[in-house]
Amino acid sequence: SQQPTAALALWKPKFEFLYSDDEAPFGYWSRRVPDESQALRLQRAKQLNLPFYPMLLWLAGFGACVATWELCTGRKRWSSLLWLPAIVVVAFTALHMLTFGDPCYHHPMMPWIAVYAGYAAAAPWRYRASLAGRWAIRH
Repeated sequence: SQQPTAALALWKPKFEFLYSDDEAPFGYWSRRVPDESQALRLQRAKQLNLPFYPMLLWLAGFGACVATWELCTGRKRWSSLLWLPAIVVVAFTALHMLTFGDPCYHHPMMPWIAVYAGYAAAAPWRYRASLAGRWAIRH
């Protein structure tokens, strides 16, 4: 770009557009025009998904923090590939920031974001087993 500051100023709206909601229009990820019944089912699925999407993002953020903490403290080995979803999400986000920007980049990231959400959701069971094992050894 000839004006890098103007390009950087667009990053915030692009980021918000990418992550603000899971309401990307049907045409962004499929060029096939749905018939009326399919469009109605799609709209219902979107309405069901909307309350869970912010929860997924917050849980994924927490899971990424837990994974980073475990990797940095040595609780997990780097070979466990806990860093891989972060690399993919950062790469797709960077692609979105550096190019024209389109909400279709949101869809390939969702499985990788869900990995961290699942990792956070499973943390109580991982740590419960770890704490139970420590407690049993001491007593």
